[in-house]
This record gives sequence, structure tokens and C-alpha cells, in this order.
Amino acid sequence: MAAKLTYLSTPGTVDTLFKKIKQAAVPDHFDKDFIEKTLNIKGGTGTACIPFLKRLGLLNSDGTPSESYRSFRNDRLSGGIVANAMKKAYQEVFQSNENAQKLSDEDLKAVLVQVTGLPADSRAVELTVGTFKFLKKHAKFDASATSIKETEQSSPAEEESLKPPLGPIGLSYTFYLNLPNTNDISVFNAIFKALRDNMLVK
Repeated sequence: MAAKLTYLSTPGTVDTLFKKIKQAAVPDHFDKDFIEKTLNIKGGTGTACIPFLKRLGLLNSDGTPSESYRSFRNDRLSGGIVANAMKKAYQEVFQSNENAQKLSDEDLKAVLVQVTGLPADSRAVELTVGTFKFLKKHAKFDASATSIKETEQSSPAEEESLKPPLGPIGLSYTFYLNLPNTNDISVFNAIFKALRDNMLVK
């Protein structure tokens, strides 16, 4: 089955899109209204950003921001998030060459032609090369990024397995006795016998 290409018709939009996503608050729903009014990206270019971000895993299928979207807004994590997003969106490319991010434009184009079956002069292939290059500017492939979900949540069983095992619980008690002022030894014997019989011996 031929690979499905991920690209924008104006690849440079990647820079604007990523910059404005970091500047704006996370929306409840990433839709056309948010793109045009908040991100100020108009027309068909803005509309195309929605399926593009879904392919990258930054949006869920219903258009809500994913945990990767939220993590991307953190400058310390964004490079790794974009690298992981590229590996997801261009899975077949990275399967063909695990260091696809290091390929020259011509070599990347050759891989795209191979995995898609499209002609070398295809406009879609050219736009994919351009989009890939702009994405690569924001990616750090040597960084580790944790998906928080999406990236990314532990199941109850996994969470239970992470809990430290509990051993037997030991309890200790301290008792304070107010002894009567008496010289009668039998009184003390009776007190300590009662302690032994009722509290110190199971």
C-alpha cells in the first residue's frame, strides 16, 4: 500500500503555525474559528492545518489538542515532540531510512517516490520535501520526548505495578502507669499480672 503524504501547500506555514501555537492558550477545540481569529492564519492554508496537525499527532481525531500538543508548547520538550511527530507522520520514510532527517533533498525525494509510487516530478512530492524540511528545523532527533497521552497515560494495572510492595506493618505502643503510693507488694504484683494477661500476651 502506497504511503500517504503529509504536507502543506505552503510549507513555510509550519514556522508561523508552530510559533503561534506556543503563543496562544490551548483551545478546547482546534477548529477553523481558532485558526483564523486566534492564530490569524486565514483561508485554505489555515483550514489545511487541522488535518496536518492530526497527522502529526498534535491533534486528536475529534480536533481536540492532544497531550503532545500541550507538551510541544514547552520549549524544553518541543524539539523531541516534533521529532516523534515526524516519525509518526512519515513512518514509511523512516522505515526506509531510519536517518531520513539527514538525507539531502534529492535523496529524500527519491525515498518519497519509492514509498508513494508517485512520479519524481509530482507537485505533492515537492511539497512534501519542503514541509519535511521546515518540520526538521523544529525537531531534535537526539532528544527524548515522552507522550503524555496521547504522549501517553499509564493503565491502572501499570500504575499498580509501580507501587512499592508493602511488607508487614509493625506497631509499637508506650504506656505510662501511675502507681499507687503503697508499700504493699501484692498491689504491684496484681497490676503487672493484669498487664501481662490482658495486653502483653496474645
